[in-house]
Amino acid sequence: MNLSKDDLISSFVNNARSYQEQGLYQQTLSCYIQCLEFAKNRWGEEHPTVVTSLNNLATFYHSQGINGPAEYFYFKALELTRKLWGEHLNVAISLNKLAYFYRSQGRYSEVEPLYIEALAIRRKLLATEHSEVVISLNKLAYFYCSQGK
Repeated sequence: MNLSKDDLISSFVNNARSYQEQGLYQQTLSCYIQCLEFAKNRWGEEHPTVVTSLNNLATFYHSQGINGPAEYFYFKALELTRKLWGEHLNVAISLNKLAYFYRSQGRYSEVEPLYIEALAIRRKLLATEHSEVVISLNKLAYFYCSQGK
């Protein structure tokens, strides 16, 4: 049976999720790292699958409370997303992921600019009434409310 490149990526991710559900965190990490390396080797350093792999690693580290690597991978994913897509909805998504991480760390001064930039991108690319614009407004409003603003 021949597996496509997408099937291989899915296999890494599905295995990682299965290991994580079982509490097998070292195996989880190994799968995510292998997925990132596979993606880089297959498509190069600058490919959407690499962004996904970076985000998967960031999310895993964040879930484990390993904040240094989590921040590094969230930031690298944002950086690569900007490089690949410029001003695009994917950048807004990546900005929100990093903002969420900073919020969870209590690094509030770093959160607001990320939410504002994500909102600006969505407003520029979408209609004012679009659900993604509303989501960005809600994230910013919730953040302001939690800060007593």
